[in-house]
Amino acid sequence: MPDWENFAPEFIKVLQQVYQGLPRPIGYVEVADLRDRVCFELRLPDYLFDDFLKRTVQSGQKDELPLEFTWIVRWRKEHPF
Repeated sequence: MPDWENFAPEFIKVLQQVYQGLPRPIGYVEVADLRDRVCFELRLPDYLFDDFLKRTVQSGQKDELPLEFTWIVRWRKEHPF
């Protein structure tokens, strides 16, 4: 089972790729669709996706992520856990 410290770069990379590839007919991506595809790509259980997404958002709020991941922070403000 991956731990956040070692797996974060791969998780964030795949999260970004999947997010960019999902259609947004009404302007946003359903988290369930994002979860399904990221979990499939990385072979993660849902509960780890949820934990890693939360950690990604928290890292973004602390300015610990590169600029290209700021969409995650905007999403978090609109969709609290």
